[in-house]
Amino acid sequence: MDAAAGPGSPVSGPHRIRDFGGQMTCSGKPFIVAAAAVLIVSGAGKAADPIVSTPMTPAMPTFEDASDWSGFYMGVGGTASWQSYEFDGDAGAGEPDFSFYPTVYGGQLVVGGNVQFDSVVFGIEAAGGVYGFSGSGSGDLSELFDGAPDDVDFDYTSGGYSADLSARLGYLVTPSMLIYGSGGARAIYSNNDTAFTYEDPVSGDDVTEELEHFGNLFGTVGAGVEVALSDDVSVDLEYEYGFSAAGWLAEEIPELDGLSAGSHTISAQVLFHF
Repeated sequence: MDAAAGPGSPVSGPHRIRDFGGQMTCSGKPFIVAAAAVLIVSGAGKAADPIVSTPMTPAMPTFEDASDWSGFYMGVGGTASWQSYEFDGDAGAGEPDFSFYPTVYGGQLVVGGNVQFDSVVFGIEAAGGVYGFSGSGSGDLSELFDGAPDDVDFDYTSGGYSADLSARLGYLVTPSMLIYGSGGARAIYSNNDTAFTYEDPVSGDDVTEELEHFGNLFGTVGAGVEVALSDDVSVDLEYEYGFSAAGWLAEEIPELDGLSAGSHTISAQVLFHF
């Protein structure tokens, strides 16, 4: 048996306390296990700390490096238009006496200029071109031509010149893409005979009646998108609605005092900036 423990003597057994100069120390596996437990608990506490992520603020778009849209440009383009004409011999009272709905195709030259304010672009544009159109209609042609039937189907052909002037206000959705709205006026003038062809109800023969001149003035509103392909070249696609209250050559052609017209026009253009 072990001797009885006394002051200054070691304690026998697995848990021994030793006295070295009045300082008590502990030895054995229990001490190692306790130390490991402290480390594990400490590490678990740190692992349990919440992970706080710092949200990233998206960079706002700037236009410091955008294409410079200020300046002048010119270009070429084509148009397609679907128009409607209604004529009332009483100049606005009652139903139209006849109506026709031509399809119009044309080409045009374009000149214009832009001023850019950060992401906003203001512009003025003018265009001039040639056109040709044809279509069909029905109604009372006696309002235009003496001896013509008062209820007949007819075909219609014409051609001439067009001139446009419009203002544009746009926004750069990207440095190279501009969306815009527009407003202005379009004048069309037929420099050749405007022909109405119908079947004579008595003989069955085709009869062609002609107006020497014909013109109309439209107000226009529209919207479009223009994309810069480079610093010098862009492509433009635009839709315009045209509205008219009367023929603008009414003094020269009194028969057209009751004319009202509307149009839906799509144009595509290649523009060169300088």
